[in-house]
Formats: sequence, C-alpha cells, structure tokens
Amino acid sequence: MLEQRKVVSDGDDSQTTQADLDRTLMTTFCRVLDGSRLPPMAVMRMMAEALGSVYRQVAAAHQNQSCPCGWQPTSERDIETMLAAVGDAAMVKPAVNLELMETVGRA
Repeated sequence: MLEQRKVVSDGDDSQTTQADLDRTLMTTFCRVLDGSRLPPMAVMRMMAEALGSVYRQVAAAHQNQSCPCGWQPTSERDIETMLAAVGDAAMVKPAVNLELMETVGRA
C-alpha cells in the first residue's frame, strides 16, 4: 500500500484534504474524457469502479489487522456509507437565501 498518513481530525485539514481529492478527481476525469472520447457517464462509471476496487484492496489489507489504524472493514455498511456520500455530494444543494435569515446582530 501507499505510505501511511496521519488521521485527519481538524476541520480545516479535512476541508483541505477534500479539496485536494476533488481537484485530483476532476483532473483525472477531464484527462480521461479528453483522451478517450468516452461519454461522461462512462468515465464516471469507471471512476466509481476504481473507487470500489480501491475499497476492496484496502479492506483486504485490513482483514489481517496488520494496520495500526484500527479500522475494521464492514463491507455492507461501508458500501452503504460510500453510496450515501456519492448521492449527497451529487445532489444540487439549494442556495441559501440571505433575505430569509434572521438578523442576529450587526457588523
């Protein structure tokens, strides 16, 4: 496996890590889309399959409990969690209407 990294627990670090992953995946998506001329959903499906493959490999590596992180894979629950995260991230979030918010102070 790749080098071990410390567990991210700080909110700012988590946001930075998420932004890095977002950029990396978007860059990869665009490169594959441009280089292959496949339809966007075919590339998205391939990315989802790659994520599933990464999960399977990491889970298999953790089955013998040799990793000090302590993660115990539970495939059904883990996959449900990943599916929910993909669905949530893919949904368009309604914009916050500042006119409807209650004023709590002034600057």
